[in-house]
Amino acid sequence: MILFTMIGAGIFSYFLTLVQVPQMIAGAITQSGVPPMLSSLFCCCSTFRLGCFWNAFSMMVITLPIVFRPSRAWI
Repeated sequence: MILFTMIGAGIFSYFLTLVQVPQMIAGAITQSGVPPMLSSLFCCCSTFRLGCFWNAFSMMVITLPIVFRPSRAWI
C-alpha cells in the first residue's frame, strides 16, 4: 500500500511540474505583495487544517510537490 502511495505521489509531482502549478502559485504570491511572514503563517495554518483530516504521510505526499517547487532540470 505504501508503494502505491509513493508511485502515485511521483506521478502527481511529475504532473504538477509539467503543468507548472508550483511556479504559478509562487508567482502569484510574490506578485501579490504579501509579506513573507503572512505567507508562512498561511502555509502553517493550511498544514494544520489538513492535519485535522489526513494523516501526516498523505498530507506530505500531496502538499510537498506544491510547496517544494522542484526545478524542471531534475526530470
